[in-house]
This record gives sequence, C-alpha cells and structure tokens, in this order.
Amino acid sequence: MRTDLPIDIKQGAEVVIDDLLFYFDRVDPDGSVTLRPPQNSNRGHYMVVGKTGYPRNMNCEEFMALFAAKRLIIREAPLSDAVRQAAREPNYTRKQILMMDATSQFRTLVLIALDKAIEQGRTTLGPGSLRSFMQYELTHNEEISNAAGAWEISPWHLQEMYRTRGRPGSRRLCDGMSKRGRARTKHKLKHPTEIAAYHLSRCDKRKRNISKRFEEYVAELSTINRSGVVDRPLLVLSGEGDWEVGPDRTNYLKPSSKYEPMSESKFRSLAKEGSSKKSYAIGTTDQAAEQRFDGGGFSDDPRHVGELCSMDDSPIEALFLVDRASMEPLGRPILTLLMCCFSRVILGWHLSWEPASSNSAMKTVLHANLPKLLPERYMKQFPDLPYLRCAPGTIKLDNLAGHHSVAFRDAMADQGIAVRYTGSRCPRDKADVERLVRTIIELLTQELAESNYDIARMRLYGFEPDKQQLCTLEELRPILTRAICYYNTSRHEGLDEEQPQLVFRRDVAGRKLGILNDAELLKDSIGDVYYDVSLWNWGVEIEGGRYGDAEAVREMIQDFNKRKKLPKGDITPLQKRVNPDDRKQLVAKVKVKIDPDDSGIAKVWNPHSEPPKFVRLRSNDKSRLGKPLWFLKREKEWKKQQADEYCSKEQEAENYADYVEKLRNLNPEDDKRLHRDLARALESPRLQKMLVGNVSVVDEGDHPFATIDGGEMPQDEGVRETEKGPQISAEPDVDSNGDAAHTLGIELAARTRKDATTKLPSGAFARSPSKRKTTPPKKSAGETPGTTPRNRKPSPKRTSTPTKVKSNASPRRRSRGSSWGEI
Repeated sequence: MRTDLPIDIKQGAEVVIDDLLFYFDRVDPDGSVTLRPPQNSNRGHYMVVGKTGYPRNMNCEEFMALFAAKRLIIREAPLSDAVRQAAREPNYTRKQILMMDATSQFRTLVLIALDKAIEQGRTTLGPGSLRSFMQYELTHNEEISNAAGAWEISPWHLQEMYRTRGRPGSRRLCDGMSKRGRARTKHKLKHPTEIAAYHLSRCDKRKRNISKRFEEYVAELSTINRSGVVDRPLLVLSGEGDWEVGPDRTNYLKPSSKYEPMSESKFRSLAKEGSSKKSYAIGTTDQAAEQRFDGGGFSDDPRHVGELCSMDDSPIEALFLVDRASMEPLGRPILTLLMCCFSRVILGWHLSWEPASSNSAMKTVLHANLPKLLPERYMKQFPDLPYLRCAPGTIKLDNLAGHHSVAFRDAMADQGIAVRYTGSRCPRDKADVERLVRTIIELLTQELAESNYDIARMRLYGFEPDKQQLCTLEELRPILTRAICYYNTSRHEGLDEEQPQLVFRRDVAGRKLGILNDAELLKDSIGDVYYDVSLWNWGVEIEGGRYGDAEAVREMIQDFNKRKKLPKGDITPLQKRVNPDDRKQLVAKVKVKIDPDDSGIAKVWNPHSEPPKFVRLRSNDKSRLGKPLWFLKREKEWKKQQADEYCSKEQEAENYADYVEKLRNLNPEDDKRLHRDLARALESPRLQKMLVGNVSVVDEGDHPFATIDGGEMPQDEGVRETEKGPQISAEPDVDSNGDAAHTLGIELAARTRKDATTKLPSGAFARSPSKRKTTPPKKSAGETPGTTPRNRKPSPKRTSTPTKVKSNASPRRRSRGSSWGEI
C-alpha cells in the first residue's frame, strides 16, 4: 500500500471533496491522510468507513482515487499580497504575459532557482547570501543569464519577491510580471471633482505657487459651504475623457453635507505628479530598502558575559505619563531593556514617552556601560550591584526602523559592537528578552499607586481611566530601578535557580570586562537628526530657534567653502554650487542633531575637520537650555491652537481669495488671460493623466451639488474601454461602503511602454482663440498658389516629438525599461 502522495501538496492547501471544503494537514507514516474542516463549520475530519464498519482517515490510494474521479479538487491558498494575487486572477496566456513584460520569465526562473538553493541549504535569505547567490546564477546558469532583461537583482528586492510572488514549489510565470503602473489607484474626494481639477491645473513646480493654489482651493470650498458665489470658468469632460475649459461659468449650490478639502500634502503630491517628469512616490533609496527588508540570520550560543546581548522595547499600556512641571499629558511610556544572554542580567534600560527610535537604543547602550545610581537598600546589601556594566560584543535586535538607521549602525561600529537582526515578524527569535520585558512591566503595573490629575484633559490625548493609571516620569523611574534591582537579585528558573547577578559576578571574576571605546562620541551620536539645514555665518536655525558660536561657525564656513572631498560613506547633504560673487553671503548644507532631553545645544556635523566631529552650538534663547525637545513641539501645538481660535486657516484663505479677486477686478483683461492660461495648462498630457487617472468623487445621493445657468451640472462618469480608447460610461462604480461613486480615469499604465510615452494629439484639448494677427507668407516671383518655387525646398511638416529631459536619478538605481527621461 502507498504511504505517500505522488503530488506536491502543501500543508494548509484547500481540498474540496463533493463541494465540501477541507484543509490538508498531513500524511502519517502508515499512509493515512488527515483533512481538517474549517473552523466553526460543525464538521469533523474527512473520514471513510473501513472494513470494520468504523470511520477512519482515508489512505493515500483512496485519496488519489477521488482525485482521479474528479471528486477531489486541490486549490492553492490565495497569496497574502493583494497586488500579486490580482496578477494571477486574469489567467493570461504565456504569450500575453511576455508581451506585457518580457522580463517576467527571468524573475520566475530566479525564484525557482532560489527555492531550490534554499531547500538544498546552499543559501539563506540574508543580504550577503542573496547577493552571492545572484552572482553565481548569472555566471553559471545559462537559462537565467540568457533570459530577456537579465540583471543582478538587489538582495532586498529579491527578499520581497520571495515573500510575495507565489510560494516555494508553486511559482507561475505571471508571478514574475511587474505590476508597476498596472495597479489602479483611486483617491476619494468629498467634493465635486471639477473643483480639484480646476485648482490642480493652475499649479506649477514652484512650492509657493502650490501653497497659494491650495489656499484658493480651501477658500472656494468654504465659500460653497456657506452658499457663496464662485465665479470662474467651468471645466467639463470632453468625449475623450479629458478635462477642458467649458463655455459656461460655475454656479454651485450649497451642499446637503459640508464639502471637505483634501489634505495639503495630498494636494501637493497630485500637483507635483501632474507637473513633474516622474512620480514623487516611487523614489526609494538603499537605506529605505534596507530598513524595510534587511534582517534574518542566527545567533551563536554565548559562553561569557557580554558576548551576546538582546535589546527590546515595548509600550506600557497600563500607564499614562504626565509632565510634572507643566501638568501636560505625554502619553504611554516606552520601556527599552538591554539584557546579557549569558547571565540574564539587565545591563541597561531607558524609559521615555517618545516612540522607540535609534536615540532610545543608543541611550540604552550608553547606560549599560555606566555605573548605576541605585537605592541605598540595594547598595548596602549588594555592594557590587552598581557596577553591572560592560560593552556588548554583539547586540541582537528586532527590525525596528530606528535599529536599521545609518546613525545607529555607525555609532555601534565606532564602538566595535556588532549588530544582528532577528527574522522579520519573528519575536520567537528573541523570546528571552520578550519574556523579560513582560516581567518588568508586570512588576511596574502591580506596584504603582494611582494618582489624581486633570482626567478630562488627559482624555483628549488618549487616556482611558478604566485601563490606565496616571503618573510622571519622576515617579516611574525610581520604581523601574527598584524593579530591575529586584529582578537581578532574584532566583531565575532558566539559571538553575541562581540569581542573574550571581552568575554575572562568578563569570567576570579574574578577568577584565570590555567598555566602550569612546563614550563621548556615542553621546554626540544621540539626537534627532535634521538634514539639509542651512549653515549661515551666524549659525543654524532649528525648531524656530537660532544656535550659534562665532568662532566655531567661522571655521566650519571656511571648511565648507574650500570644498574638500568628503570621507567615504559620509552622508553630509550635497552642497550647492559656489557663488563667485563675493557680495553674496556664504551658506552650506549641514546635518544637525539635537538631544531630545536638551534642546539648548545643537550638534553640527563637520566632515572636513581632522578627525570629523560634531561641533556644539549653544542656543541664543537661554530659556531653551535644559528644556526637552518635546516641550518645544508641544508648546508649538498650543500656540497653533490659539492661532486657530483667533483666525482659522479657512478664514485666512478666504481673506486672501477676496484680496486676489479685488486685485483682478482692476484689469478687465485678467479674466480672459486666466481663461487662456487654463486652456494652455490643460494641454499637458501628464496633467490630464494625473487628473483623469487619480481623482474620483463620492456622490451625495440625488441632491444636485451644482448647476450651470439654472440647469444641472454634468455629473462625473466612469470610464469604459472601447476600440478608440477610454470612453465615458454612465455606469457608476461602487465604493467600499456600498455607495455609488463616480470614478474618473483608467489604469495608469498603457498596454505597452511605447503607448505610455506617446504624446497625445493636440486636438483632444480645447484651445482659446488667440488675438495674435497672422500675415500670409510672401511669395516669390513666378510662384502660383499650390506650387513651390524651384529654389526653395518644401518645408517638412512639424511633428510632435518627445522632449528629452535630463533625469537626476542615478543610472544604477534606475528601473530597467523605465521611461523617466521622456515626457
């Protein structure tokens, strides 16, 4: 009797038998197949009646008999990534897939080879292993190297492909097809689309221009909500599905529900997308990819104290912090711990209300290297307890973005500390420190007494009186210190009932522990980073405050003006071209750090000094010295609230719109000029693509939201595909809430890259009549209408050709087959 299945079926695969759904679980050594039912289905495992008359699991032969009779259907579980699952649903043929993306076969072959290499143990998902694997396959595997569009895929992109494009043993050709530009993007607006199309078409690349257009956009919506009159040209949809200037004027009615504007960041993004040579949302860097995908690997079993340490952070859900001085709410406290994996001693800790970041991680490492100030009770009972300190040899971390930051890794490299990352979303890789954090949090929440503060104000910032307790950092830090002292001197089950402090003292007896190479350098590395800050001859400006030092700033300005070559790996911002005019003020772009606990000192990075170092600049405002950075940000929020109460941004936008309207009334030709500028702006194919393909509106039912000279305004229509291209359809889409929604636009990408870069005909857009007078060309002697003189060749017809635009993207980071350099 057969004891295995001749087909490849994964655990968890869907198995349908006689229209009943089951999940494949396993095949036992005796050949019995276990199929479990879905949860809450009120059915048991699939069984058959044996010779004894009792039910039993079917064997492999019976399983294959049902499969051959087509009573049993095996369905692969859907992919977790929605975009990649959508690539499998159309069931394209091989020819269609290769026509849409010729490199899909190369990606699929690489994934199949990677599955085989991982199964044989020849590679892992680490960046170094994947880079070696890719180089080996391109040089030794002829099928991969000869595939169309073969290139060396980056390790982080390969990790993403492995996780999202199918599963090991089930890689399809469609999994290798790129979906960039083919995934439909929709932006929901809570107002008529024509309003957004009008104001977006008036934007250009200038930052100030976009800000002013946004203010006019907000002012117009506010005016419509108050039943105000908006007098401007009305944009309408042409038969081609493009926006153009219509002959009528706008006359909107007051809506039944208030129109809400989009955010300024969204407005700015759409404006840039319509005017730029490439989308601003696609750009990624090596650092961004590494923060997202880097990690993995295994850690060695430590043999000594400090050889391997684990760090983890977690919010304390049961507590809510309050500032003692100002009595202002802060939020949940964040606890960060650093534990020695050999002795289980807590070497360093950090408590803050700000989210975990590279700053909290570096402060924890610095605290592990310093002697501790402990309660007098523990110092008398355990004299060596304050000296639980050492520099970790290797730190094991999770994949927090701050742990992958360049600042943190460079700071650890300067101290000679290796950094290892656990698997993505795999807390089991550091289960010891995860359990330690839970233990300390339980000690804190059990021993903390309740405090009485302004409960009503705390609720505005997320405080839940039934689940959380109020306290200050000054109250919580001593309690945290006592909880850690209690843990370090208590018996531990994982250490054979020995105390972590005892194991630590016994291991370090007779040998010297390592300490940080340069603790001051690590202190300078701590802080919130500000890039592209202008360094003037008086200093820098951060968070509304000026920092300076006459002598130090003069030396830095001179160093940057000499344009010395930057050290390899330095991330100092790119400098502008030197202005030869000696009357112009010198300025340089620098990187600045500010310690979150002291906003009175700004540390400016000078890469040209010997050696490169941070230069400390003191704040001109003495009140900032010793004041935390969060207080400045919160103080800014308070002032913003007071400013909004005094005069809202909508009122300011209305005042500006009123000023502009009065200014335009001075010249009657301004309205005609505005009409001409709108028509000219709407001739841009990129602007039309952005307006048609990215903007949609949710209807408000049967209530007409606008009229044109007493009649109803044409409603937005959906798009349908015809032989002549995208056409307008009267059938509305349906959004996620089940309401009717008119969607403007089609998918961003055309069928081929050539179609996507082809310039649209100019006749598809409206042109306003020009006042320029034209005169007929002069005719030479002997020339008759319809003929060309002999001494002059016929001039070729002018054709619209794509304009070459120099791209700032680096060639090595450019996606293959992209058309960023053309408009």
